[in-house]
Amino acid sequence: EFTRDGIKLVSFSVVGNFNGTVKIEKNKSPFDTKITPEMKNTFKQIPAGKYISIEDILIEKNGENRYITKHLFYKSKTVLKKCSQSEITKTKFKAKILGGKNQNVPIKNQRIILKDTLNNELKVVVTDQFGDFYFDDITTNVSYTLEFETTTENKNETFFLAKNNGEIINPFKKNNKKISYNLSKNELKQINSGESVDLDLKIKKFQSSNQSEITIFENLIYESNSDELGESSKSKFDKIVNAMQENKSLKLCIESHTDSKGQDDANFILSNKRAEVVKNYLISKGINKERLNSKGFGEKNILNRCKNNVECSELEHELNRRTEFKFSK
Repeated sequence: EFTRDGIKLVSFSVVGNFNGTVKIEKNKSPFDTKITPEMKNTFKQIPAGKYISIEDILIEKNGENRYITKHLFYKSKTVLKKCSQSEITKTKFKAKILGGKNQNVPIKNQRIILKDTLNNELKVVVTDQFGDFYFDDITTNVSYTLEFETTTENKNETFFLAKNNGEIINPFKKNNKKISYNLSKNELKQINSGESVDLDLKIKKFQSSNQSEITIFENLIYESNSDELGESSKSKFDKIVNAMQENKSLKLCIESHTDSKGQDDANFILSNKRAEVVKNYLISKGINKERLNSKGFGEKNILNRCKNNVECSELEHELNRRTEFKFSK
Protein backbone atom coordinates (compact mmCIF):
# COMPACT_ATOMS: atom_id res chain seq x y z
CA GLU A 1 0.00 0.00 0.00
CA PHE A 2 1.14 3.54 -0.77
CA THR A 3 -0.10 6.80 0.71
CA ARG A 4 -0.11 10.38 -0.60
CA ASP A 5 -1.85 13.35 1.04
CA GLY A 6 -3.75 11.03 3.32
CA ILE A 7 -5.15 9.04 0.38
CA LYS A 8 -4.36 5.34 0.33
CA LEU A 9 -3.65 3.50 -2.93
CA VAL A 10 -4.77 -0.05 -2.29
CA SER A 11 -4.62 -1.65 -5.74
CA PHE A 12 -2.88 -1.20 -9.05
CA SER A 13 -4.12 -2.90 -12.22
CA VAL A 14 -3.73 -3.08 -15.94
CA VAL A 15 -7.23 -2.75 -17.33
CA GLY A 16 -7.68 -4.04 -20.86
CA ASN A 17 -10.83 -2.38 -22.20
CA PHE A 18 -13.39 -5.08 -23.05
CA ASN A 19 -10.96 -7.73 -21.83
CA GLY A 20 -11.62 -7.61 -18.10
CA THR A 21 -9.05 -6.60 -15.45
CA VAL A 22 -5.65 -8.28 -15.20
CA LYS A 23 -3.92 -7.90 -11.81
CA ILE A 24 -0.14 -7.41 -11.88
CA GLU A 25 2.60 -6.77 -9.34
CA LYS A 26 2.65 -3.27 -7.86
CA ASN A 27 4.76 -0.79 -9.75
CA LYS A 28 7.72 0.66 -7.85
CA SER A 29 6.48 4.12 -8.81
CA PRO A 30 2.66 3.88 -8.66
CA PHE A 31 2.02 7.60 -8.99
CA ASP A 32 4.02 7.90 -12.21
CA THR A 33 2.90 4.92 -14.26
CA LYS A 34 5.58 3.23 -16.35
CA ILE A 35 5.54 0.18 -18.60
CA THR A 36 6.82 -2.71 -16.48
CA PRO A 37 7.79 -6.21 -17.68
CA GLU A 38 4.54 -7.49 -16.18
CA MET A 39 2.57 -4.99 -18.24
CA LYS A 40 4.42 -5.97 -21.43
CA ASN A 41 3.53 -9.60 -20.83
CA THR A 42 -0.08 -8.60 -20.34
CA PHE A 43 -0.06 -6.53 -23.53
CA LYS A 44 1.22 -9.49 -25.52
CA GLN A 45 -2.02 -11.31 -24.69
CA ILE A 46 -4.19 -8.44 -25.97
CA PRO A 47 -5.10 -8.70 -29.71
CA ALA A 48 -4.15 -5.95 -32.12
CA GLY A 49 -6.78 -3.26 -32.49
CA LYS A 50 -7.52 -3.00 -28.75
CA TYR A 51 -7.42 0.03 -26.48
CA ILE A 52 -5.81 -0.58 -23.11
CA SER A 53 -6.00 1.73 -20.12
CA ILE A 54 -3.56 1.69 -17.19
CA GLU A 55 -5.06 3.07 -14.01
CA ASP A 56 -3.82 3.70 -10.48
CA ILE A 57 -6.98 3.09 -8.47
CA LEU A 58 -7.59 5.28 -5.44
CA ILE A 59 -10.07 4.64 -2.67
CA GLU A 60 -10.86 6.02 0.81
CA LYS A 61 -11.31 9.57 -0.46
CA ASN A 62 -14.71 10.71 0.77
CA GLY A 63 -15.81 7.11 0.46
CA GLU A 64 -15.44 7.09 -3.33
CA ASN A 65 -13.19 5.31 -5.83
CA ARG A 66 -10.92 7.74 -7.66
CA TYR A 67 -7.90 7.67 -10.01
CA ILE A 68 -4.50 9.26 -9.52
CA THR A 69 -3.36 8.54 -13.07
CA LYS A 70 -4.94 7.09 -16.16
CA HIS A 71 -3.03 6.32 -19.35
CA LEU A 72 -4.51 5.04 -22.58
CA PHE A 73 -2.65 2.92 -25.14
CA TYR A 74 -3.61 1.50 -28.52
CA LYS A 75 -2.11 -1.74 -29.75
CA SER A 76 -1.42 -2.00 -33.46
CA LYS A 77 0.09 -5.22 -34.85
CA THR A 78 3.40 -4.81 -33.03
CA VAL A 79 3.44 -1.34 -31.48
CA LEU A 80 1.85 0.01 -28.31
CA LYS A 81 0.97 3.65 -28.93
CA LYS A 82 0.01 6.07 -26.18
CA CYS A 83 -3.10 8.05 -27.07
CA SER A 84 -5.92 10.06 -25.53
CA GLN A 85 -9.40 9.04 -24.42
CA SER A 86 -10.87 11.25 -27.16
CA GLU A 87 -9.53 8.86 -29.80
CA ILE A 88 -12.09 6.25 -28.73
CA THR A 89 -15.52 6.63 -30.30
CA LYS A 90 -18.55 5.00 -28.71
CA THR A 91 -21.88 3.96 -30.18
CA LYS A 92 -25.13 2.18 -29.42
CA PHE A 93 -25.26 -1.03 -31.46
CA LYS A 94 -28.83 -1.88 -32.52
CA ALA A 95 -29.91 -5.00 -34.37
CA LYS A 96 -32.49 -7.78 -34.61
CA ILE A 97 -32.50 -11.59 -34.59
CA LEU A 98 -34.82 -13.46 -36.94
CA GLY A 99 -35.29 -17.19 -37.50
CA GLY A 100 -37.26 -19.69 -39.54
CA LYS A 101 -36.95 -20.89 -43.11
CA ASN A 102 -38.35 -17.62 -44.42
CA GLN A 103 -36.17 -15.48 -42.16
CA ASN A 104 -39.31 -13.87 -40.75
CA VAL A 105 -39.74 -15.12 -37.18
CA PRO A 106 -38.60 -12.68 -34.45
CA ILE A 107 -36.56 -14.44 -31.74
CA LYS A 108 -38.28 -13.03 -28.65
CA ASN A 109 -37.07 -12.86 -25.05
CA GLN A 110 -33.69 -14.25 -26.04
CA ARG A 111 -30.66 -13.58 -23.84
CA ILE A 112 -27.83 -12.17 -26.03
CA ILE A 113 -24.22 -11.94 -24.83
CA LEU A 114 -21.66 -9.48 -26.22
CA LYS A 115 -18.11 -10.84 -26.02
CA ASP A 116 -14.69 -9.52 -26.95
CA THR A 117 -12.11 -11.36 -29.04
CA LEU A 118 -10.71 -13.04 -25.91
CA ASN A 119 -14.15 -14.53 -25.19
CA ASN A 120 -14.73 -12.26 -22.18
CA GLU A 121 -18.38 -11.49 -21.48
CA LEU A 122 -18.97 -7.73 -21.71
CA LYS A 123 -22.71 -7.10 -21.73
CA VAL A 124 -25.96 -9.06 -21.68
CA VAL A 125 -29.36 -7.98 -23.03
CA VAL A 126 -32.69 -9.64 -23.87
CA THR A 127 -34.53 -9.27 -27.21
CA ASP A 128 -38.00 -7.71 -27.26
CA GLN A 129 -41.18 -8.93 -28.98
CA PHE A 130 -39.79 -8.00 -32.42
CA GLY A 131 -36.40 -9.68 -31.85
CA ASP A 132 -34.76 -6.26 -31.39
CA PHE A 133 -31.85 -5.65 -29.00
CA TYR A 134 -29.16 -3.05 -28.42
CA PHE A 135 -25.88 -2.61 -26.57
CA ASP A 136 -25.08 0.82 -25.18
CA ASP A 137 -21.71 2.51 -25.16
CA ILE A 138 -19.50 0.13 -27.13
CA THR A 139 -16.32 1.05 -29.01
CA THR A 140 -16.76 1.36 -32.76
CA ASN A 141 -13.30 0.34 -33.95
CA VAL A 142 -12.96 -3.12 -32.42
CA SER A 143 -14.52 -6.49 -33.22
CA TYR A 144 -16.97 -8.47 -31.08
CA THR A 145 -18.90 -11.74 -30.92
CA LEU A 146 -22.65 -12.02 -30.37
CA GLU A 147 -23.66 -15.26 -28.68
CA PHE A 148 -26.77 -17.00 -27.37
CA GLU A 149 -28.03 -20.51 -26.63
CA THR A 150 -30.88 -22.27 -28.40
CA THR A 151 -33.97 -23.47 -26.58
CA THR A 152 -35.83 -26.74 -26.97
CA GLU A 153 -38.37 -24.97 -29.18
CA ASN A 154 -35.93 -23.40 -31.64
CA LYS A 155 -32.91 -25.72 -31.56
CA ASN A 156 -33.35 -26.73 -35.22
CA GLU A 157 -33.83 -23.21 -36.58
CA THR A 158 -31.44 -21.10 -38.62
CA PHE A 159 -30.89 -17.64 -37.14
CA PHE A 160 -30.15 -14.37 -38.91
CA LEU A 161 -28.74 -11.05 -37.79
CA ALA A 162 -30.79 -8.17 -39.24
CA LYS A 163 -31.06 -4.43 -38.96
CA ASN A 164 -33.92 -3.10 -36.84
CA ASN A 165 -35.84 -2.39 -40.04
CA GLY A 166 -35.81 -6.11 -40.89
CA GLU A 167 -33.11 -6.00 -43.56
CA ILE A 168 -31.24 -9.32 -43.34
CA ILE A 169 -27.45 -9.08 -42.89
CA ASN A 170 -26.05 -12.61 -42.49
CA PRO A 171 -26.78 -15.91 -40.71
CA PHE A 172 -25.42 -16.85 -37.30
CA LYS A 173 -23.06 -19.82 -36.95
CA LYS A 174 -24.24 -22.83 -34.97
CA ASN A 175 -22.05 -25.01 -32.77
CA ASN A 176 -24.20 -27.43 -30.77
CA LYS A 177 -26.34 -25.22 -28.52
CA LYS A 178 -24.10 -22.18 -28.97
CA ILE A 179 -25.16 -19.70 -31.65
CA SER A 180 -22.61 -17.00 -32.49
CA TYR A 181 -21.96 -14.14 -34.89
CA ASN A 182 -18.50 -12.63 -35.43
CA LEU A 183 -19.12 -8.90 -35.69
CA SER A 184 -16.20 -7.15 -37.36
CA LYS A 185 -15.52 -3.47 -36.68
CA ASN A 186 -16.33 -2.60 -40.30
CA GLU A 187 -19.64 -4.45 -40.19
CA LEU A 188 -20.54 -2.78 -36.88
CA LYS A 189 -20.16 0.62 -38.53
CA GLN A 190 -22.16 -0.43 -41.60
CA ILE A 191 -25.06 -1.81 -39.56
CA ASN A 192 -25.27 1.30 -37.41
CA SER A 193 -24.71 3.75 -40.26
CA GLY A 194 -27.36 6.42 -40.45
CA GLU A 195 -25.57 8.56 -42.96
CA SER A 196 -27.50 9.92 -45.90
CA VAL A 197 -26.58 8.99 -49.46
CA ASP A 198 -23.83 11.06 -51.07
CA LEU A 199 -25.92 11.60 -54.21
CA ASP A 200 -23.43 13.82 -56.02
CA LEU A 201 -20.69 11.22 -55.67
CA LYS A 202 -22.96 8.36 -56.79
CA ILE A 203 -24.15 10.32 -59.84
CA LYS A 204 -20.57 11.20 -60.87
CA LYS A 205 -19.54 7.54 -60.67
CA PHE A 206 -22.69 6.55 -62.55
CA GLN A 207 -22.05 9.04 -65.37
CA SER A 208 -18.52 7.73 -65.94
CA SER A 209 -19.53 4.05 -65.72
CA ASN A 210 -21.06 1.62 -68.21
CA GLN A 211 -24.23 1.34 -66.13
CA SER A 212 -27.47 2.39 -67.77
CA GLU A 213 -29.42 2.81 -64.53
CA ILE A 214 -28.87 3.57 -60.84
CA THR A 215 -31.37 3.54 -57.97
CA ILE A 216 -31.33 5.79 -54.88
CA PHE A 217 -33.59 4.93 -51.93
CA GLU A 218 -35.20 7.56 -49.70
CA ASN A 219 -37.67 7.27 -46.83
CA LEU A 220 -39.91 10.27 -47.41
CA ILE A 221 -42.26 11.41 -44.67
CA TYR A 222 -45.92 11.87 -45.54
CA GLU A 223 -48.91 12.57 -43.35
CA SER A 224 -50.61 9.30 -42.38
CA ASN A 225 -52.73 7.95 -45.29
CA SER A 226 -51.98 11.17 -47.18
CA ASP A 227 -50.09 12.05 -50.36
CA GLU A 228 -48.97 15.40 -48.92
CA LEU A 229 -45.23 15.72 -48.39
CA GLY A 230 -43.92 16.77 -45.00
CA GLU A 231 -41.51 19.72 -44.80
CA SER A 232 -38.64 17.46 -43.71
CA SER A 233 -39.02 15.46 -46.93
CA LYS A 234 -39.03 18.49 -49.20
CA SER A 235 -35.54 19.41 -48.06
CA LYS A 236 -34.26 16.05 -49.40
CA PHE A 237 -35.24 17.04 -52.93
CA ASP A 238 -32.58 19.73 -53.17
CA LYS A 239 -29.94 17.12 -53.97
CA ILE A 240 -32.24 15.48 -56.56
CA VAL A 241 -32.90 18.84 -58.24
CA ASN A 242 -29.18 19.70 -58.22
CA ALA A 243 -28.26 16.34 -59.75
CA MET A 244 -30.83 16.77 -62.55
CA GLN A 245 -29.74 20.35 -63.27
CA GLU A 246 -26.03 19.50 -63.38
CA ASN A 247 -26.50 16.36 -65.49
CA LYS A 248 -28.83 17.32 -68.34
CA SER A 249 -28.71 13.85 -69.93
CA LEU A 250 -30.23 12.18 -66.87
CA LYS A 251 -33.81 10.96 -66.80
CA LEU A 252 -35.63 10.00 -63.62
CA CYS A 253 -38.40 7.56 -62.72
CA ILE A 254 -39.97 8.09 -59.29
CA GLU A 255 -41.28 4.84 -57.78
CA SER A 256 -43.34 4.97 -54.60
CA HIS A 257 -43.96 2.06 -52.22
CA THR A 258 -46.10 1.65 -49.11
CA ASP A 259 -46.06 -0.69 -46.13
CA SER A 260 -48.63 -3.48 -45.78
CA LYS A 261 -50.90 -1.65 -43.35
CA GLY A 262 -54.32 -0.88 -44.82
CA GLN A 263 -56.08 -2.33 -47.86
CA ASP A 264 -54.01 -3.44 -50.87
CA ASP A 265 -56.06 -1.46 -53.41
CA ALA A 266 -55.99 1.69 -51.30
CA ASN A 267 -52.21 1.43 -50.87
CA PHE A 268 -51.74 1.06 -54.63
CA ILE A 269 -53.77 4.21 -55.30
CA LEU A 270 -51.98 6.07 -52.52
CA SER A 271 -48.52 5.13 -53.82
CA ASN A 272 -49.39 6.41 -57.31
CA LYS A 273 -50.56 9.71 -55.86
CA ARG A 274 -47.41 10.04 -53.80
CA ALA A 275 -45.15 9.36 -56.80
CA GLU A 276 -47.09 11.94 -58.81
CA VAL A 277 -46.73 14.51 -56.00
CA VAL A 278 -42.95 14.06 -56.04
CA LYS A 279 -42.87 14.40 -59.83
CA ASN A 280 -44.90 17.63 -59.71
CA TYR A 281 -42.69 19.01 -56.96
CA LEU A 282 -39.59 18.48 -59.11
CA ILE A 283 -41.33 20.13 -62.09
CA SER A 284 -42.12 23.12 -59.86
CA LYS A 285 -38.37 23.41 -59.22
CA GLY A 286 -37.61 23.72 -62.92
CA ILE A 287 -37.02 20.12 -64.01
CA ASN A 288 -38.45 19.42 -67.48
CA LYS A 289 -41.43 17.03 -67.20
CA GLU A 290 -40.18 15.13 -70.26
CA ARG A 291 -37.30 13.88 -68.17
CA LEU A 292 -39.57 12.57 -65.42
CA ASN A 293 -41.83 9.57 -64.94
CA SER A 294 -43.69 8.26 -61.88
CA LYS A 295 -45.11 4.90 -60.77
CA GLY A 296 -46.81 3.53 -57.68
CA PHE A 297 -46.46 -0.07 -56.51
CA GLY A 298 -48.43 -0.03 -53.27
CA GLU A 299 -47.36 -2.92 -51.04
CA LYS A 300 -46.32 -5.18 -53.94
CA ASN A 301 -42.57 -5.00 -53.22
CA ILE A 302 -42.22 -5.47 -49.45
CA LEU A 303 -38.50 -5.61 -48.55
CA ASN A 304 -38.74 -7.52 -45.28
CA ARG A 305 -41.04 -9.93 -43.42
CA CYS A 306 -43.83 -7.37 -42.92
CA LYS A 307 -46.47 -8.59 -45.34
CA ASN A 308 -50.22 -8.65 -44.62
CA ASN A 309 -51.26 -9.84 -41.15
CA VAL A 310 -47.69 -9.92 -39.78
CA GLU A 311 -47.07 -7.97 -36.58
CA CYS A 312 -44.07 -5.69 -37.11
CA SER A 313 -42.39 -2.74 -35.43
CA GLU A 314 -42.68 0.76 -36.89
CA LEU A 315 -39.02 0.63 -37.92
CA GLU A 316 -39.74 -2.47 -39.98
CA HIS A 317 -42.78 -0.87 -41.63
CA GLU A 318 -40.71 2.25 -42.30
CA LEU A 319 -38.29 0.29 -44.52
CA ASN A 320 -41.17 -0.38 -46.93
CA ARG A 321 -42.51 3.18 -46.93
CA ARG A 322 -39.93 4.36 -49.41
CA THR A 323 -39.45 6.24 -52.65
CA GLU A 324 -36.97 4.90 -55.18
CA PHE A 325 -35.33 7.38 -57.56
CA LYS A 326 -34.22 5.49 -60.67
CA PHE A 327 -31.80 7.56 -62.72
CA SER A 328 -31.06 6.53 -66.30
CA LYS A 329 -28.85 7.91 -69.07
